[in-house]
Amino acid sequence: MVERRGGHWGPSVRPRQAPTTGPTANNPDVRRPFIAGRAFARIAPAWWLAGIVSASFVSLAVGGRAVSHPSVFVDELVYSGAAERLAEGLGPAVPGGGYGFGVLYPLSIAPLYALFEHVPDAYAAVKVLNAAFFSLAAVPAYLLARRGCGPGLALGVALLTVLLPARAYTFFVLTESLAFAVFLFAALAVVRALERPTVTRQLVMLGAAALAVETRRQNLVVVAAIPLSILLASWLQERDLRRTWRAAARYSVTWAAFLVATLLLVAVPLAQGDGAGARLGPYEVLLHGYELGAVTAWTRNHVAVLGLTLGVLPLLALPFGLSASFGRGAPAPRRALGVVTAVLVALVVVQVGVFSSGDFGLNRVHERYLFYVAPLALAMLAVWIQQGLPRPRTAVWAAAAAVIALPLLLPEHGIRDGGIDTPTLPALGYGASGGGLYGSFHVVAIVWSAFLALWILAVRPRQAAALLAVVAVALAIVDVRFNRWVVDEARAIELTATAGRPGLPRDWIDRAVGKEAEVVAVSVAPAPTCPTARVDRIRASTSFQQAVFFNTGIVRVVSVGPPPDVGLPVTRARLTRSGLVASGTAPASARLVVANARLPLRGRRIRHDPAGRLTLWAVDGPLQLEGVRDDASARGLVCTAGRTA
Repeated sequence: MVERRGGHWGPSVRPRQAPTTGPTANNPDVRRPFIAGRAFARIAPAWWLAGIVSASFVSLAVGGRAVSHPSVFVDELVYSGAAERLAEGLGPAVPGGGYGFGVLYPLSIAPLYALFEHVPDAYAAVKVLNAAFFSLAAVPAYLLARRGCGPGLALGVALLTVLLPARAYTFFVLTESLAFAVFLFAALAVVRALERPTVTRQLVMLGAAALAVETRRQNLVVVAAIPLSILLASWLQERDLRRTWRAAARYSVTWAAFLVATLLLVAVPLAQGDGAGARLGPYEVLLHGYELGAVTAWTRNHVAVLGLTLGVLPLLALPFGLSASFGRGAPAPRRALGVVTAVLVALVVVQVGVFSSGDFGLNRVHERYLFYVAPLALAMLAVWIQQGLPRPRTAVWAAAAAVIALPLLLPEHGIRDGGIDTPTLPALGYGASGGGLYGSFHVVAIVWSAFLALWILAVRPRQAAALLAVVAVALAIVDVRFNRWVVDEARAIELTATAGRPGLPRDWIDRAVGKEAEVVAVSVAPAPTCPTARVDRIRASTSFQQAVFFNTGIVRVVSVGPPPDVGLPVTRARLTRSGLVASGTAPASARLVVANARLPLRGRRIRHDPAGRLTLWAVDGPLQLEGVRDDASARGLVCTAGRTA
């Protein structure tokens, strides 16, 4: 039975008397703490946390073995290529191949490319290291949650953190795994500095923020969150404008660092005649091209996406957890956690909304950039549970209504059915069973959200662990489906690249001529009139991608017709009447060439790839095709249908 008691809604049971002795005797803030079983309580939380990290690592390391081929090709090539250059002592001249990504991730995986002789072995080791990075994110998640709740609930937050569907990102050579852990450690450093702003803690906070940015440029939100968090925490502590400024002045080291950074990043480029975004490199394009209406719409969309990503309940609990953290009697650690959560969640959601609204964001949902703040929202759920689930009547009904309407805020477009940008919504069936605002997905989602909202009204504080269990089940369901898609996609790509013969050596070029050799890829696209042109282009592009990724010697592409998407410099070429491959007025030349096996290059065959689609040639002199007189005849040779009409 549910009744109203003192302006709150809750079960019609009498609260237990607070103990007269013990750790909660003089702490009225802890009304109904989470009580673990005796067997659980006898084991130190550190051992439980180590178990969570270890179990997550083992499961991810084993699961990564099922993914034997990169799926997010160009991005994965960017990081692996930068790591290979670092391993050779060259340094990533342009980290991210011009993308402007941070260098910390390539630095972390570079030793693996130096340690292992063959790239496929290094690739497998990178996924194991990714598993370690992601699993270690449970540590800062636990330490953050401990600011507002007991060890049992904090361990629940740590467990949910490693159950996030983003765990499947460990199967890619991408920065997400490391960036997630570094983001949470940076958030923890900000929380600690807000608790007690010593010089040491401020320096650690600034260093952690710098590392977060160098891991992933998106983590600039951590830098932006620092001054906002200081001001908000100071105001919550003093509740007076004048005393707020005095409290904020204690962070003198931080303000000095921001002043110096502003001079270096803004004033100096302006003084040199460069634009304000000159130091952003390729990210300078993100400074313009936005409309307020589109930004607002995409921000609203991503609030809904975040809610469903978290399993609904943490988003419903977020305002109540923040309220418990912002109260006058809240202890400093919990207040600091609430401040950092409020600021970072708001900044990340707005940042992703802004990004998705622009041309560079492709008008697409980017759940991939939202999951970083999930542990903070989970920590607020734990805080709310720790406080005994206080439910003010007006606020709880408003939150319940908002949660029920959450599915209606989802965008009607921008959801990729299959893809790493949005793992949750396709896994839940969005877009597969009817579109528009009243598709079957929305009906089911609204009914489920309504059930959870009503359950929140009736759940007893001592049953609150069930809330974490529901979130865990929701995360596990999405994870299983997303994991299956990742594995199936990688297998499909590998089968396409290997002509159905996986398991054969993928670094066949390096094994034949050595990793130091410079090899040129010659690509001839099938003729547009070829009946199998589309299939042939996909097969050729996938074969070249595998060759480029697993063989370090391929340095550029010479292309007749549309080039394959391999992330390398491309030289456009044509065929002369004598069969020479010409770039401009001069014939192209190379000592070692990898090309479609159907192309009759003049030279000496060294080796075929395991699938029989590519051939490695040793060439003396300019590149020339025997018996081919023009582009059309060459492009007809690579048509598997055997005809060009």
